[in-house]
Amino acid sequence: MEAPPAGFESGTAEFSARSPILVKREGRFLLPDDADYLERLTHNLRHRADALGLPNGVEVEVLEAGPRRRDEVQGKMRIGATAKLRVRAAPELLQSFYEGGIGLNCVQGFGWLR
Repeated sequence: MEAPPAGFESGTAEFSARSPILVKREGRFLLPDDADYLERLTHNLRHRADALGLPNGVEVEVLEAGPRRRDEVQGKMRIGATAKLRVRAAPELLQSFYEGGIGLNCVQGFGWLR
């Protein structure tokens, strides 16, 4: 595993997704250029902070978005896109995003960051 990026102590990090980030609203997968994408991704990240007992102040900005990708996992379609994001959050929360990925289905390999 590579070392985490430097600079988390500033409370701001730029992450590039290694694999598509999955974000969903009302049963529909969202892409970075969809209207609800940032709101749903931010909600997901704040929920993780709450679950970990960490400060849940999170701001997310999409800097670049990759193409739409479709993947089938365990017989179910997953739709997402890679993205480069600027995330503002507590340093320990940034570290947890780096270590565990962001978005849905991280345990299936989606939303992993570099």
